[in-house]
Amino acid sequence: MEVVSLHNRTKTSIALVMLAMFILPIATPLSSAGNGTSARSNPDFLVTNFVLDGAGSIQSGSEIFVENATHTANIYIANIGAAGGSVVVSLYHQGSPTSNRVLVDSFVVDSLGSQQSYGPILISWTASPGNGQVLFAETFSTDDSRPGNNQQTLHFDVRSFPRYNKGDVLSSSLPTPAPGNSVAVVPSGPVTFSAVVENQGVQDIDARLKLTFVDSSDPTNIVVEEDSSTTFNVPKGSLKIAPTSVQVDYTMNTQLSAGVWSLTAEVLFTGQSGYSELVEFGSVDVRFSDFAATLSTPADRTTQPGLSTTLNYWLTMTGAMDDSYTLSVSSIAGWATLVSTTPTSIFSNGHIENLQVIVDVPADASSSAIDAVTLTLTSVNDPSVPTYTLSVTTYVFAGESYVAKLNMPTGPIKATPGEEVGFVGTIENQGNRDGSYDLYAGVSTANSRWSVRLGASNTGIVNVSEVANFSVYITVPKIQMPLDSADHNGAGDILTVWVQAIPTKGGIPTMANTTVEVVPAVVIDPGLEEQTIDLTVAEVIAAKNGEGLTKYFPLNIELRHNLDNSFSTTTVDGVISVGNLSFTPLNNGGYNEVNRWNTSITNESLFGMLLGTTKMGTLGVDTPDQDYPLAGTMRIPVTTSIPITPTIPDVQTATVTRNITINIPAVQGVDIIDKGPFDVPLAEPTSVGLALENTGNDLASYRLSVIDDLPEGWVASVNTTTATNDQITDLEADVADDPSEGNSHIRYFELQVTTDNTTPANSLVDVNIKIEDSNTGIIVDVIPVTVRVGPSIGLSLSPATQTVNINTLLEETPITRVFITNTGNTPTVYSVWLDDSDSGAVDFNLESPTEILIAPGYTDSVKVRLASSIDADSTGLYRALVYVSAGDEVNESAEIIGNVSEQSDLRIDAPSQIGVLPGEEQVVDFTVINSGNLQETFNVDVAVDTGWTVVPQSQQMTLSMDEENPGSVTVTVPELDQGGSLSDGSIHNLTISLVDQETGLPVTIATVRLVISPMFILDIVEWTEEMEFHKGSNRTFSATVANMGNRDVTVDLTYQINRPGDVVASSEWVVRDNKPTSLLLPIGQNITFVFTVTAVEDEPYLDLNASLSLQLTPRDADVDGIGYLNSTLVMSRFFAFEEIGLQPDEGDGPMETSIIYSHIPIGASSSASYELELCRAERLYDFEAEGLDDALYPWEFTIILGDQQIPLSLNPVGCGDGSAGEEYRIQLPSRNPWVTTDPIEFLVDAPNRPNIITGDGWDLTFRLFHETENLGYTVFEEETFTFKLDVFADPSVDEIWVSSGTLEEGTDATISSRIRNEGTAQALFFMAALECSGSTVHTDDHAVPLLGPNEEITLEWQITSDTIDWWRQSIDGTCVVTLDASMAEKNVIGNDVKIYQDEVYSWSPGQSSSFVAFIIFGLLSLVLARLNGQNEKFRLFSTYSGILAFGFAFHLFNIVYWGPAVLLIAALWLWRMTWMSTDEFRLIHEDYQRARKGVSTLYADHFQALADSRRQLRIILALPVFGLLGVVLGIPPQIDTSQNNLLSIAAYVLVLSLGVSILVRRADSMYGALYGRLTDIEVKAIRIERDLSDPARLLNDLANDGINLDAIFDDLQSGVDLATEEEVSDDV
Repeated sequence: MEVVSLHNRTKTSIALVMLAMFILPIATPLSSAGNGTSARSNPDFLVTNFVLDGAGSIQSGSEIFVENATHTANIYIANIGAAGGSVVVSLYHQGSPTSNRVLVDSFVVDSLGSQQSYGPILISWTASPGNGQVLFAETFSTDDSRPGNNQQTLHFDVRSFPRYNKGDVLSSSLPTPAPGNSVAVVPSGPVTFSAVVENQGVQDIDARLKLTFVDSSDPTNIVVEEDSSTTFNVPKGSLKIAPTSVQVDYTMNTQLSAGVWSLTAEVLFTGQSGYSELVEFGSVDVRFSDFAATLSTPADRTTQPGLSTTLNYWLTMTGAMDDSYTLSVSSIAGWATLVSTTPTSIFSNGHIENLQVIVDVPADASSSAIDAVTLTLTSVNDPSVPTYTLSVTTYVFAGESYVAKLNMPTGPIKATPGEEVGFVGTIENQGNRDGSYDLYAGVSTANSRWSVRLGASNTGIVNVSEVANFSVYITVPKIQMPLDSADHNGAGDILTVWVQAIPTKGGIPTMANTTVEVVPAVVIDPGLEEQTIDLTVAEVIAAKNGEGLTKYFPLNIELRHNLDNSFSTTTVDGVISVGNLSFTPLNNGGYNEVNRWNTSITNESLFGMLLGTTKMGTLGVDTPDQDYPLAGTMRIPVTTSIPITPTIPDVQTATVTRNITINIPAVQGVDIIDKGPFDVPLAEPTSVGLALENTGNDLASYRLSVIDDLPEGWVASVNTTTATNDQITDLEADVADDPSEGNSHIRYFELQVTTDNTTPANSLVDVNIKIEDSNTGIIVDVIPVTVRVGPSIGLSLSPATQTVNINTLLEETPITRVFITNTGNTPTVYSVWLDDSDSGAVDFNLESPTEILIAPGYTDSVKVRLASSIDADSTGLYRALVYVSAGDEVNESAEIIGNVSEQSDLRIDAPSQIGVLPGEEQVVDFTVINSGNLQETFNVDVAVDTGWTVVPQSQQMTLSMDEENPGSVTVTVPELDQGGSLSDGSIHNLTISLVDQETGLPVTIATVRLVISPMFILDIVEWTEEMEFHKGSNRTFSATVANMGNRDVTVDLTYQINRPGDVVASSEWVVRDNKPTSLLLPIGQNITFVFTVTAVEDEPYLDLNASLSLQLTPRDADVDGIGYLNSTLVMSRFFAFEEIGLQPDEGDGPMETSIIYSHIPIGASSSASYELELCRAERLYDFEAEGLDDALYPWEFTIILGDQQIPLSLNPVGCGDGSAGEEYRIQLPSRNPWVTTDPIEFLVDAPNRPNIITGDGWDLTFRLFHETENLGYTVFEEETFTFKLDVFADPSVDEIWVSSGTLEEGTDATISSRIRNEGTAQALFFMAALECSGSTVHTDDHAVPLLGPNEEITLEWQITSDTIDWWRQSIDGTCVVTLDASMAEKNVIGNDVKIYQDEVYSWSPGQSSSFVAFIIFGLLSLVLARLNGQNEKFRLFSTYSGILAFGFAFHLFNIVYWGPAVLLIAALWLWRMTWMSTDEFRLIHEDYQRARKGVSTLYADHFQALADSRRQLRIILALPVFGLLGVVLGIPPQIDTSQNNLLSIAAYVLVLSLGVSILVRRADSMYGALYGRLTDIEVKAIRIERDLSDPARLLNDLANDGINLDAIFDDLQSGVDLATEEEVSDDV
């Protein structure tokens, strides 16, 4: 065991490195100065292997991916040099290609001999996200002869999102087709599919199977089998331990239908961070077998060597077929024995059988031994290839153990208080399985303040017998004065340090320990209070502004020791200093940050200090100034040491460090380096390159946008060339790479600017760029970027081209204008000139100045006059160009075309009418003539108005003036059966159009009338193509034909019978005289006619035959077409004339019938005997398809030969190619030639009533064998005879009624119907359906499987009447029962439907009750109305009674519009009573007028009285409507809750309430106005009366009002004088 005296790991490594740097330059010349062998006597250390374990890691190709977790680095080293030595093994981490390496941990091996290996060395390391990371495993020794091989590296990525997850399928157990087959057989019932998968990622994932079956016969029928609730965990692997494969199973219990299914098998992998991956691993066509079972799998187990275990298997039969199985067992180690090796019994579906296998584990089996026991059952009855098998495997382990042995160094290990000491321990895997172990450490005293830590908390996988190394670090508490006994840090204190290893997969923990002794120590404590200081944002900004922060920390420096008092006079010289500052950035950078901070210590002298004495000091810290300190954490250590060890026995001195931690917050700052102005052209999209710099003190991400405050017409945006185009992510701070002057804090982006085209030249416009923090959305800054609009000279001409029409006949000289627009942003002088080099016979004259000044954005024009000569050709091109320019910068032109008027004249010469025949082609010729004065190109489009095919449909023609061109088209007339109007004489127009190619409009049109000619086409609907005859037989031909031509025709029929070859007429057959000779055949109608043919040959031979031909010729010679009917006439010994109909009598007795046969010789006309054999018997009715038992419908056939009755078996064995045998043939009596008078008699016994079914019967196929001509019964006459029941089934609806309940709205009722079979046969499986208006039918359609003749059945349906509109009394309630008896042959459809007439009526108390209530409440309302003079309340009671009377009147009559009429009258009644109830307003207003006159009144507050009266009347008179609705709707109300219905009720209530409110307000207003006017009149009358009673007062008031009474009186005096004079004159 090696003991390592390892102090603080970081300091030790640094010390070794510094020592090496100091010694190597000295040692190198010394070694070279020696003899030649001295160089080979040094050690040579190297890292032999370096892998990760403890978390997920994987190598994919050349890349390595690592999980974001804590890993255990396994480092293996070796010494391949010639000498031994000590070596330091270190693990370094580099977080990015630009960052520095950071030491993770070090491990010291004191001695490693020559050619020896060591490892694994376990070091824990925690990964964090980031790509391009590197781990360095290095060895360092000052004696190493070859340092070049001291390092191994791992380059890897740690992905944060998405994680590196990946699943793979290694193998599967999909069914495979047998050799020679393309379809695999899958047993029915539970079937287990499996796949072996492996985790190729860095995190644990889950997997489950997904099976997709597609029906080959119907690809839309897809069945997906998966269990989303059950997944299999697939563990990750590491670079040291490969991932473990996992078998993923899915047991399918679904039984798919017969047929072939295409199976696609996939594995769905899922994991963290939304990982999902579907991997297909196979596809195969399968079909499901009826042989199936399940076999349970015993659990895997561990059995001690020397003992036995019994594996119990349970076989469960799940298939449709009975089966037995042969048994076999395989055992890899040979431990297993099958209890029974004989085949099982035959088991049926559902049977469960126990099978046993005994496994004997040998006594000498090693602890790692394992046996795989596989039990296989093979089907005995399954005919498939391969045969259906069941196989399961169980693993039996001899026992596994995870046992570790820990080795610790022999103590005591010396430890100095306040310093970390370490040693190396080893762990050896002494179990029988590779495994990992969790490590724990501690000290023996529970309340100890000692700190113990492990270099690795988990060993990772340690192979069997492998030894792994780990480090243990102990820190004894620092010395306090006075000493604290709980610290156990006095000189000579000893504690025990223990380490425990616990198997990760379970097992017995192992523990080892060693002792640690505290050595005598003298230290100088800096006396610095360790603290963490959080700088404020203001302090950070102050540093930026040159006001660097300075902080002071007091130091209480004390000389401490853990000795007794015997050394109190000993003096010590100490040293205090600031140690190496360390900085951790908040995000990145800061590799030189420690050099930007200043620290200093001022203290009293530390020389000659006595033990326990104290000195004072101060620590000063200065932050950077003139710039930000980088955001992060700065650690400032203050270190004290004793350079010279005091003269105290065995005393140790130690360096003591205390830390001040300062947290620097992030301060955001951003700027655009160059803000312009930038020159941009007018109205052109322009990119301006800008540079954004992070002027803050931390890594930041920004979102950039342009504030929408730009001038009208301006468009601006930013483009950062990132995926989102508006973000700049992870921009480093400027101080992050100090002192480097790099530009990592700068990121370039583009400002896209498009100015308005009217912006004046040299305008300066600020484009404000808003910069936000991408993570928080906080606006960091708004920075204006200035753009300057440059001068732009531009113009546009409108129109760019124009055509001016010139009519030469009228001698026109039209003018036109070209408009010039200054599209620039500065005033411009434009030059104008005219280019008329292509003007030809047209003169173009510019009538405007040649120079024009136009302001920006404005338009001016120039005038051009055109004149043409009389000889100008309309086809010529006459044009001029108006050029406009501005210096050398722009030059545009506009085209003016002079269009001389054209005279177009195109004509078509074509026939006016052509006759055509259906189904034929017709060529139509025409000629196109150009009589105009210009060459014309046009399309000739031809079409028939009914869409007939025309070739060509379109063709192009070009005609010069006075040119003509012939053309033709071919029209295909459709066949008559292709539709369209093709009747005789129908007309279809062929249109020939000359179409302008540019406008698509026709120039001229000609029409040719296509007249359909008459045509006769014969369609044979029914006809016998071969007719069999006996001698002298009369056979009737029934022919059904149809005229499919286009005219009703009368045809003449010509009959002709010829011998074979149709050359010579036949005399062996004749057509009887009753044959029709002519027929009228209307279009499309089936016409049937019959005629008889007789075989007249007296002695025909068997091979005699002839051909019958009928010719149908139209009498009208103008009708095209002839029809033919052809048939072959043959002689036959044995044939069926027609279907044999059987009608059972009332007694259901047997029925007699017969079959005719004759002996027609081939050669000599001698008599002969025949044998008859039944070969096939087929039932006409499919009982199995209808779910009936054919045993209930028995038939019997018996042949009668004289007195002999021979029953026929309706399940014949079949005749094959000849006969089934003599025992199946029936010998018929000898028969003379051509005799047909003695037929074969049959006695047929059909099923009895009621088991008589329409369509039931038999097809019996017989063979007739001639006694000498049968050639071993291979030559025969065969015919099938149909015996069929001539009966019918006729289910009918007999009656419908309401059997329970009523059709009142919202109530349930039962509708019953009686169904009766009026036929003579059973009615099989028909449906009875009920449909009701105004009701909902809840019962499904009734299926009647069987109803015998004259039987009847009553069916019921449950219905619920619909609720109806509240203002209606009833709705239609008709119910209809309909039978669907499509399977009933000869069913009478007319009685399959019956209608029940009724109505769904609203709730009502009954007509009589409603009438009585109407009378009572109506009379009560009238009486109360008469009493209203006694008390006003009688009128209100009258109103309520009247409304209730109208409510009951609603239910009196069920007449259309009665309900709405009653509701309207009730509303009018309520409004009338409302008006009459407003008398109280008259009294209040009258009382109020008295108050106005100063008379005492009844009411103190008239306005309040009026308001109360209005409110009371509105409420009291609005309530009756609810009583009305209560009577109308019932309690509880029956109402249709549809939206319209509820809205109408609400509208009715609202209208009535509004009417009441309006009438109340109107009455109040009317009375107030009336009495107000009356009072005004009365007051005025009183005033007039008062004034007239006192004239002096009246005159005084008039004078006070300013009226001149003198003038009035003077006028009066003049009048008096004048009157006096007149009187005197009269007297004279």
